[in-house]
Amino acid sequence: MKTKIEEVRPANTIMFLDELTIDNRTFNNVSRNLKSLDEAVLVGRFVAYDLENNPNADHPIWKMSLARALDDAGLIRHDLDKKSFLVGELYSAIGTFAEPKDIFKDNKKYELFRNLTASQLAKVHSALEDRLSGRELLVILRRFGLENGEKWSRAELASEFGCSSERVRQMELKAIKKLRNFNQLPPFWGPIYSAFEAN
Repeated sequence: MKTKIEEVRPANTIMFLDELTIDNRTFNNVSRNLKSLDEAVLVGRFVAYDLENNPNADHPIWKMSLARALDDAGLIRHDLDKKSFLVGELYSAIGTFAEPKDIFKDNKKYELFRNLTASQLAKVHSALEDRLSGRELLVILRRFGLENGEKWSRAELASEFGCSSERVRQMELKAIKKLRNFNQLPPFWGPIYSAFEAN
């Protein structure tokens, strides 16, 4: 079952690592490798998100164990939408927004993050379609995973288009420059983004 944002336990409600149900090896690795309990929660939250969206992701066993313990304690969100992060990565590339995974650097931002709505995602797609040529659009959609959540490599796109990876890189840079120069994308929405700007 997906955890709703309101049900996520705030990080500041745990005071000690031993409040989590973790084995000695995980406890020792967390104590040795991470500077604070706050950092441990952030690392566990990122690993949980990464594993949920990339089942083949490779993380040390102790980090996966930490993520499971945090999930058992109600500290992990399961409603984070990969598409919101992918759009955020595009916005970051054109320089209009901080890297979306910055929410894994601040527990409060993680707890406040709101996914983009279907309407907001549609506006982004529409803006891209209006401003980019056919190939530029495909390059951006596929490089940033905005078609189906899977990012294409430049080599894969080169094979698809029958051109070189360098040519794909040039198309990608041209499209990003076009979007950057004309500030052509709708604003990036959500309470978390005003929180970024307030800090």
